[in-house]
Amino acid sequence: MEEVGENKHNCELTSTLDGGLPKLRPGAGFFEKWKRKLQKQLVVSTRHPDCKFYFKSNAAITSEKKRQIRNSPYSIHPFSNVALFREVIMSLVWFFEFYTDPFFSAFYKPMSFKEDIWHHLNLFNIDLVLEICLLLNIVMCFFVGVMEEQTKKVELERKKIAIHYLSTFFIFDFVGTLPFIIVMEMMIKMISGDDKGRFPGFYTISYLVRVFRFARIKTAIRYFGRITSACGMSDVVHELLSLTIKSFFLVHWCACYNFLIQRALFHGVKYKFDESSWIHRSNISMYALQIDVPNAYFQSLRVTFCHFYGISMKGIVKEEPVDHIVFSIVMIVGYFFLAYLPARIFLIVKATYASQSKYEELLHEFVEYGNKKGVPVKMKNRVFEYLEHTYQKRYFQEKIILNTLSDRLRAELLLQDFKRLVEKVQMFQAFSKSTVGMLISHLRREVFLKNDIVFKLGPQCDAVRFISHGTVAFILENGMEIAHLHDGDIVGLLGLIINFDHCVGSVVALENCEMYRIDKQDLDYCIEQDETIYHVFFNMAKEKYRGLVTFLRDSSDKEESITRQLRKGKILEHQFHTRK
Repeated sequence: MEEVGENKHNCELTSTLDGGLPKLRPGAGFFEKWKRKLQKQLVVSTRHPDCKFYFKSNAAITSEKKRQIRNSPYSIHPFSNVALFREVIMSLVWFFEFYTDPFFSAFYKPMSFKEDIWHHLNLFNIDLVLEICLLLNIVMCFFVGVMEEQTKKVELERKKIAIHYLSTFFIFDFVGTLPFIIVMEMMIKMISGDDKGRFPGFYTISYLVRVFRFARIKTAIRYFGRITSACGMSDVVHELLSLTIKSFFLVHWCACYNFLIQRALFHGVKYKFDESSWIHRSNISMYALQIDVPNAYFQSLRVTFCHFYGISMKGIVKEEPVDHIVFSIVMIVGYFFLAYLPARIFLIVKATYASQSKYEELLHEFVEYGNKKGVPVKMKNRVFEYLEHTYQKRYFQEKIILNTLSDRLRAELLLQDFKRLVEKVQMFQAFSKSTVGMLISHLRREVFLKNDIVFKLGPQCDAVRFISHGTVAFILENGMEIAHLHDGDIVGLLGLIINFDHCVGSVVALENCEMYRIDKQDLDYCIEQDETIYHVFFNMAKEKYRGLVTFLRDSSDKEESITRQLRKGKILEHQFHTRK
C-alpha cells in the first residue's frame, strides 16, 4: 500500500538510481561480482560534484549508465568515482611537482644536499612514486571520457578519447614525465669525484625538461576544486584561492629560475659577477658543495618578490647588468599578472555577486515574510529548497530579459532552451518545426519538490506536463503504485485527451522534478492550428489507456504475486547460491 499526503511517499517499486548495470545471476561467482563492482566505479556517480550540473535526475543518470555499459563498458566516465579519485590525487601530485621541479633544478646540491636531505626525507623515493603516478595518469587519459561543453554530452568512444588527448596535453605529459632522473642518477655515479663538485648540469637539464608540466597548471587548479567543494567552499572562495595559488607559483618559479640563471652563467661560461650583484651582497656561494640552500632560496625569493610586485626595490639592483636583465623580465611578468589579477577579481565578484546578491536578497525577503506570517520551519526549508533548485543560487528575472528581445531572438532563445526537452520527448519528432515551435511557446516551466503531488486523485486534469528531468510515481485509487515516469515522459494525457470525469490516479514526485506544462485552453488553440497534434496525443493516450487496462486485468489480489516480486527485483537479486 502507498501513502500519499503530508509530503510523504513510501515507494514499493525498485529504485532506479542503481539501474543501468546488469543484474547478477543467482549464484554468481567472485569474478562476476568483482567485475560488477568495478563497473560501478567506472560509470557516472552522484558523488562527483559536476554530476548534478549535467544530469539533473536519477533517470538521466540511469540512462547515462546504460549508454556507457552498452557502448563503452570499460571506459572511465569523467563523472565516475574513479575519475574523482584520479582528479584529487593528480591535483596534489601536480602541485608538489610544480614546487619541487624548479627548486631542485636551481638549488640541487650533489653531495651534502643529497646525503643530508634526500637521505633523511627520502625525497628521491617520493619523486619516483610521483613519476609512476604521472605515467599512470597518461595511460588513464586514454580511457577517461571527455565532456563536450557545446553539446553537454560525454564522449566515451575510445578512439575519439585518444584523438582528443593526443591533440591536447599528451606531448606535455609525455615529455615532462620521461624518466630522466633515473638515467641521470646512473650517469652521475659514473663521474669522478672531482666532477661531482662541479655544477650538476645533468640534474638541472632533467628537471628543466619538466617545465612542460607547467601547461597543466589550469587543469590542476580545476581538479583542486574537487577538494574545495568537499570542504564546502563556495565558487568565489575557490576562485580567490586559485588566484593565490597562481600568484605563489609564479613568484616561486621566477625565484628559482632567477638563481638558476646566475649559476648557469657562473659554471657554464665562467661569468664573473660584479661585487654589487645581489648574489655577492647576500653572501651566497656559487659553488655547489658550499651553497647554503635555505639561505640561497629565501634570498632569491625575497628579491624576486620585491621586483614581481614592485615593492622595496631600492638598493637591490646596482651595477651588475645580469641583474638588470633578469629583474626586468621579472618585473614585466609581475606587471602583466598585476594587470590580470584585479581584472579577474572584478569579473568574479561582478559575475557572482550581481546575481547571487539578488538571490540572497530574495531569501532575506522571504525570511522576513515567513517570520511575520509565522511560517513553520519545515515549510521554510521547502521554500528554500524550491528557490535553490529553480534559480541555482543565481537570481534573474526571465520575463524582463525576454521582453527586451525581438520576437525572432526570443523564439530562437526559447528553441535553444527547449532543445534538450525536444530531444527527450519522442512525441515532438512527429511534428513539423513550426508545430513544435507553437507548442513550445505555450509551455510553462514548473518545479516540484520531492513528495509534491503533481496530480491528485479526483478532479479532472487541466493540463499536460512533459518531464524535463526527474522521476514521478503513478499511484492508483487503491494505493497500488504501478509505474515510475522519467525524463521525456508525459503525465496528464488520459484525463485531458480521453476526457475522463476525474483523474484515475495520483502522480507524486519522487525527487526534485522540472516539468513543462501546457494548459487545456492553450492545447485546444494549438489543435485548432494543426490537427496533427490531436491525433498524435490521442493515439499516445489510447496506448497508455490500453496498457493500464491490461495491467489491471492481469494483476491479482495476492500480496506477493510473481509480478510484484519481479517488479521489486526479489527474484533475481538474492543471497542464495545454486546447488552444486
